[in-house]
Amino acid sequence: MGETELGIDTETAAPAHLCVSDYFYGKSRLNALTFKVNAVAAAVAVTNAAFELEWRRWSVQLPLYYSNLDYFSHRVKFRTGVIQPGVRYWFAPDRVVGHTGFFAGAHFGIAWYNMSFGGTDRIQDRDGRTPALGGGLEGGWRRTLGRSGHWKLELSLGVGVYSARYDLIDNTTGVLRHTSSKVFVGVDHVGVTFGYSLDLKKKGGVVTW
Repeated sequence: MGETELGIDTETAAPAHLCVSDYFYGKSRLNALTFKVNAVAAAVAVTNAAFELEWRRWSVQLPLYYSNLDYFSHRVKFRTGVIQPGVRYWFAPDRVVGHTGFFAGAHFGIAWYNMSFGGTDRIQDRDGRTPALGGGLEGGWRRTLGRSGHWKLELSLGVGVYSARYDLIDNTTGVLRHTSSKVFVGVDHVGVTFGYSLDLKKKGGVVTW
């Protein structure tokens, strides 16, 4: 057993690839709040933000999505408002850099929509007041960006089942053609997400679980 001049036990010191200052000052990142933006949604002009509260091997998150735009024409649109709260289990969270590595989870979803892709019809939730309801499962992987450990990159994919009641409307005249119901089964989330984590609990000295 040996010690450095600062009195740090070399056998229990942080690995070289970790941020030494965070380890020395004891900033445990197993209790954190992460703010996130999904680049996939942002790339198609859907405003979005997510807030994730992390503790030990678990986290809960609240993603929000909103768009009220037409794409170059009133005949092409993807207007939506989505709330998709969920819970995640982290298989190997790191006590220094926080919730990284692989995770699996489940989520609930509620979605309002008004969609048209240039054809003769558009689809809208019934009367604009009947959102699709459902939920699903998801999985993914996260890593840190940079030496501070605060910035994160996350890749995720989710599948779900939703019950939808919608109107089929003429895309030119706005006349209602008919109302239908459908159960959707498929991908309900694709994420390439960038986030920033704030430490909620800090302890002096060496980090402990």
